[in-house]
Amino acid sequence: MLTLPVSYIVTFFPLLGAFFVLNVDKERPENAMAVTLWATSSAFLFAMLQLFVPNLSKIITHDVVSHFVNKLPGWYSANLDNFSVLFVTFVCFVSLLSVIWIRHHKITYQKSFFISLLLFEVFTIAAFYSTDMFLLFFCMESTMIPLYTMMLSHDKEADSQGSKNRSYVLRYLLYGMASALLILTAIIMIYLETKTSDLFEIYKIGVKNEAVFWILLLGIGIKMPIWPFCNWLPTVHTKANVICSVILASIVLKFSTLIILRFISPLFHDHITHYNTFLFMACFVSILIAIANIFRQDDLKRFFSYFSIIHMNLYFLIFINNGGGNNFIYAMLQHSLISVIMFFTIDIIGDLYGTRSMHEIRESCKQIRGLRMFLLCIFLALIGIPLTSGFIAEIMVIYSVSNTSYIQATMILLLMVAISTYTFYVYHVTFGKRKKNRQQNEVIEPFATRHDRKAAITVCYLLILLLGICPKLVTSVLN
Repeated sequence: MLTLPVSYIVTFFPLLGAFFVLNVDKERPENAMAVTLWATSSAFLFAMLQLFVPNLSKIITHDVVSHFVNKLPGWYSANLDNFSVLFVTFVCFVSLLSVIWIRHHKITYQKSFFISLLLFEVFTIAAFYSTDMFLLFFCMESTMIPLYTMMLSHDKEADSQGSKNRSYVLRYLLYGMASALLILTAIIMIYLETKTSDLFEIYKIGVKNEAVFWILLLGIGIKMPIWPFCNWLPTVHTKANVICSVILASIVLKFSTLIILRFISPLFHDHITHYNTFLFMACFVSILIAIANIFRQDDLKRFFSYFSIIHMNLYFLIFINNGGGNNFIYAMLQHSLISVIMFFTIDIIGDLYGTRSMHEIRESCKQIRGLRMFLLCIFLALIGIPLTSGFIAEIMVIYSVSNTSYIQATMILLLMVAISTYTFYVYHVTFGKRKKNRQQNEVIEPFATRHDRKAAITVCYLLILLLGICPKLVTSVLN
């Protein structure tokens, strides 16, 4: 166990930043961005120190801090297990990259956007740290409010074109609230049975009501999502701005992982084993439907949205087949990293070509110098070639499923081959070399995008390579 003071610093830096942004002159949005960059950078720095130098907590502990911590309400119980420390660091990392990404953007982001981003970071960090199930639920579901605000804050491009279709925001709220209602119902049932909200006490007492397991599973199925709830996510991704898509795919979907590791794994492990075949079929059908949809997509962002659903369900198979909690966490971290790369890359493609349509890009006479090699590296990481974290995660999937059934493992392997082949085909057809009879009409342009954006994607890509070459970097932290 780690001591707590640094965790409070990590949590309250974004909160302090939101307070300062609130007092920034609304006519100077660049000041709001500067404060947000400072707050997210500071939180990320302390999160990294907490991850790699846990003894630093003892150095920073001060009598005043200790006195403040002791005066906190009893229900604010927090714990630093290695899973929460790892994912809190990643949350701070994504928040920092998001601020860097929108610097000098063609849309002027108002301070309401930055306040929402910082509050989202605060609620997410608190959810991962909390061991009181009501506080965990409150913080986790409170993230819907700032994310909702970010979705609505900057639809100026759509507004200027006369398109104000924001039904995707309503869809996100409806599915999010449905999932929240189910999870809250399960939490109340757990409280009525155990008479406590402390997770450690609940683990000691145990929960015998099987209905809690199914209600939690249904709530997780909406968040992941699993069939028949998997259609809302691509719609939201397609309409939302790039930062909301990155946050949704890399962080919000991982709330399902949080519920699994905080509730289902310690309380209903036997149920997972007993209903393994049913859960496998649910994931298998979800993957099949996502693959059927991905074959008929023309929008690259929608294509990657279904790609994200496929891999969320694939990695869930590690958990339901007793593949090990650390392997499951590793796979989910890899999914988050590749999601960041996917949606940032889509934003670059949209800026360069003015469209996300694969057909329009293929028919375009514009040829971007250096872009094809850049995208080749991205697509190879997506399909999980050797030396990438995606390859390790897929090996974990096959290994864990094969421990249960070789037939199921073969079925999953065939699906993996199919989606990888089609993904590479999409790259080749959309961004490959043009036909000879069209080369004379091509307009060759340089790969012009900001260096900080290239650096952001490069850092994520290097992390994928690093975790693919040395997966023990994650598993050793979790151990």
